[in-house]
Amino acid sequence: MHRFAEGPAAQAILRGHGTAVLRLTGRLRLFSGIADLGLATAHLYQRGKPEKKKF
Repeated sequence: MHRFAEGPAAQAILRGHGTAVLRLTGRLRLFSGIADLGLATAHLYQRGKPEKKKF
């Protein structure tokens, strides 16, 4: 296993897999950020509703 991992082809595959994983985690982070933003705006909107009813 160690000998295989030392090969240039194996390193290239591992490197490619690593970049793919980074790209995927980056996308997931982006989606979670958008979801958090949506939840925050919805929370602010819901919090702002009762204040509008008072007037």
